[in-house]
Amino acid sequence: MWWRTSLFLLLGILLAGCSGTAAVIKNDKEYFEKTQLVVDHTLAAMAKFEQGTPLSKADEQALETALKDLEPLIAFDPKRFQPYLLKARFLRALGREDEAKAASDQARLVIPTRTAASEDAFVADVHYELAVNAYEAGDSEQALADAKLADAKFATGKYKLMQARALVQLKRLDEAKAILKPLQKESQVSKEAQSLLKFLEGAEVSAASSPKDAGTP
Repeated sequence: MWWRTSLFLLLGILLAGCSGTAAVIKNDKEYFEKTQLVVDHTLAAMAKFEQGTPLSKADEQALETALKDLEPLIAFDPKRFQPYLLKARFLRALGREDEAKAASDQARLVIPTRTAASEDAFVADVHYELAVNAYEAGDSEQALADAKLADAKFATGKYKLMQARALVQLKRLDEAKAILKPLQKESQVSKEAQSLLKFLEGAEVSAASSPKDAGTP
């Protein structure tokens, strides 16, 4: 998932306006170059985080430095969501979940609601990114809301699968099954959908038996 961040950042510049009010970042060119540097300098640390590998002191320092580097990007144009997304991911990697949630909430506030049809898939993937973050942080209600926004923007199987995962966590099993059954025929997510549906049909959801990790997004 982390490899998509660079694409998010590039396309996001095309979607956002430029207020140019900050002293440190003077224009779009500097904004993008600085953002790309932040991404490049944190690739190793974020790869470890996504793989579940403990971060080294050097990794933690790289993320702390990146958080500071994001501040002038946010100051340049607070209406751009990319720095907030990065901030949320870095904070989660550092175990600062409350701050990560606040950063994700800030991103949600500035994601464009109206976009050209050619940009719908990109914006949908941003909502999906937020859904995954919320799901992994244990906020199934927010994950469901974000996944619905993604699916409404650009319907695909993976967005529906995320809705089903969140519904299972919320114990809304009939709704989850209704989503999963047709997904069994979609090649992109068929195996994951079948696995989760089999779990629901063959076991009772309880505190001791949770499907949260079934079919990692």
